[in-house]
Amino acid sequence: MGPWTQFLVLLSMSFFEQFHFEATEEKLSTLDASFCQGGLEVVYPELDVNECLIVPKSFREKISTVWKAPDIFFSAAHKKRLYVLVMVDPDAKSRANPAFAHWQHWLVADVQGASLRKGQIKGTTLTGKCLSSYTHFYCFFFFSAGDCFF
Repeated sequence: MGPWTQFLVLLSMSFFEQFHFEATEEKLSTLDASFCQGGLEVVYPELDVNECLIVPKSFREKISTVWKAPDIFFSAAHKKRLYVLVMVDPDAKSRANPAFAHWQHWLVADVQGASLRKGQIKGTTLTGKCLSSYTHFYCFFFFSAGDCFF
């Protein structure tokens, strides 16, 4: 089992549904569910994550070993603004022992708003590795870096 085999996604923004899958029996805590807001969509080949959810087990290994990086859409992005995308694990190593809380797994800077609206993220990518194989909680954050002139 790879380090991403178990996977929970928390989105700071949510969007519309494109792919359908059976919901997992596992439910988010009230605190985790209250975190989600906005218009962010994370799209894998067979999974469209547009809300806070626990990714069904049938997709967890595909996310970690089969599929490439997801397409990321934010329809409310301002076309001439730059953004920063950050994906963190808020309770790394585990919820019981968050020694590496807010571990940065993925950082993409200088993302153009026009590209983000189309799901074509290009920018400077910095990554961090997974620490263990427990159920991961990932939070995607978008920050506006200001207007760009091009």
